[in-house]
Amino acid sequence: MKKELKKELKIINDWSIAISKENSIDIPANNDEFRNFKFDILTETEKFISSLPQSKEQAMSDLTDKIDEYRNINTLVPQYPTVLPKTNNGKVINYFNEICNYYNTTLIPMLEHKREVLYYHCEIKQITKTVTSFNWQGTPEQLQKLYNLLLHKFIDGRTDFDDFKNAFYDEFGNSHKSIKWIGTDGQIVYLFEQLRNDFIPMAVDLQATIKHHFINQKEQLFKNLKQAKQNYLNNKNALPKRADVIDTIISNLQDKK
Repeated sequence: MKKELKKELKIINDWSIAISKENSIDIPANNDEFRNFKFDILTETEKFISSLPQSKEQAMSDLTDKIDEYRNINTLVPQYPTVLPKTNNGKVINYFNEICNYYNTTLIPMLEHKREVLYYHCEIKQITKTVTSFNWQGTPEQLQKLYNLLLHKFIDGRTDFDDFKNAFYDEFGNSHKSIKWIGTDGQIVYLFEQLRNDFIPMAVDLQATIKHHFINQKEQLFKNLKQAKQNYLNNKNALPKRADVIDTIISNLQDKK
């Protein structure tokens, strides 16, 4: 049995012996001793979470071990009232039920939530490594409409639709012809930020994917899209020029008529 498990069960055992010696003792769920127990084990759990290793994979493994340990305690605790003396009014059983409930409703969910957060970040990291397109989530008709609305306004009029489509689907992501953007750097960032709401997954690294598929007005690679975004955010209205035109394009895409 693990050292931590032995420690917790010893505390529980000491409490039950003390209770059995004085049958008249009333032990409500919020008594000082139980509050101290909850505070101590909560503090210990918080320290465990804060000291997890930097490696997300290892941290997830450690969390799983800790969750299993807590679940083991949870299953062992209910066995004690069946073998230890009880008070006349059955308070021992209620007390142990409260201990189990604290593990179930507070401590284990806390660890599981942390593990889920780490799992999400690991998944996002894996996805962003492999995504080479914008992974279009709209319909093919909406993508055709986007192309039509951008043509001559923001993308070069000589752009072929097939080349444009290749940037948005994974099966074509690695083989593509660069699309010439004739707007500003800030405008292309703004466009794809708006598309992300309904048409592009959050997992896609927008700026990296823009650089992968687009070139600027001078037919050069985009260099600092992060700064381009910051520049328009510093504007009085926190928008790039012609943001209203881009907003209208997005609105037209969302129009199902």
